[in-house]
Amino acid sequence: LVWVKGAFKHLLSAYGSSVAKASDVVSAAQLDMASDDAVASPDAMAALQQYTHYATLLHDLVTVVRDLARQGVRGKTALVSECMSSCLKYVQLTGKLCDSLQKHASLSDAQCSGVFRCASKVQKSTRLLQIFCAEGKRWQDRQLLKMIPRLRAALESLLYRFKMVFAHRPEYANSWQIGKLKHKDLDGHQVSSQLVAPAGAFDDYDDDVEDGDDIMEVVEE
Repeated sequence: LVWVKGAFKHLLSAYGSSVAKASDVVSAAQLDMASDDAVASPDAMAALQQYTHYATLLHDLVTVVRDLARQGVRGKTALVSECMSSCLKYVQLTGKLCDSLQKHASLSDAQCSGVFRCASKVQKSTRLLQIFCAEGKRWQDRQLLKMIPRLRAALESLLYRFKMVFAHRPEYANSWQIGKLKHKDLDGHQVSSQLVAPAGAFDDYDDDVEDGDDIMEVVEE
C-alpha cells in the first residue's frame, strides 16, 4: 500500500504541473497557426505526448492494483480505495485539461489526433475503475461505497468533456460512439449493476447522482 501511495502521489504531482501549463501551451500553439491545415507547434505536440505518457503510467498502476486485488492480497480494500481516490484526482485534472483544450476551436489535425490518443489511453484506466466500482458494491465496504458515486460521476463527466474538445471537428467527434457500460468483476465476468448498498452507505454524498444507473462510456469504432 505504501509504494502504491507513493507512485500515485508522484504521478499526480507531475501530471498536475503539466496540466497547469496546458492553457499556455495551447495558446502558444494557436499563434503558430495561420490556416486550418497548419501544423501544430512542437511544444503543443510534446505536451500532448506527455499527457499520453501519464495516461499510460496511470493504466499501469491501476492494472497492478487490479491484479493484486484479484489475487486477494491482504488489505485489498484499502489498496483499491487508495487507487480510486488517486484516480478521482487524476480524472479531475484531466477534466481541466479538456477545458483548456476546448477553448480553442482551431486545433490542428495533429493536435486532434494527439488528444484522441490520450483519451483512448485514459479510457483503458476508466474501464478498470468501473470494475472497482462494481466490486466495491459486491464487497460491501463502506469506504469504497462512499467513493463510488463521486468517481462514477467524474468518469461520466470526463467522457463528455473529451467529446466537447472535438465539438468543432466532427470527423473526430463522430469516430466515437456512446454505449451502455457492462459492469464486470475483477475476473472480467459480467455482474449485475443493481447490487444494493447497505443503508446509510451514501449518507455523506450530497450530489444529485444516483448510484446504480447505467454509466455511458466511449467505444471506439
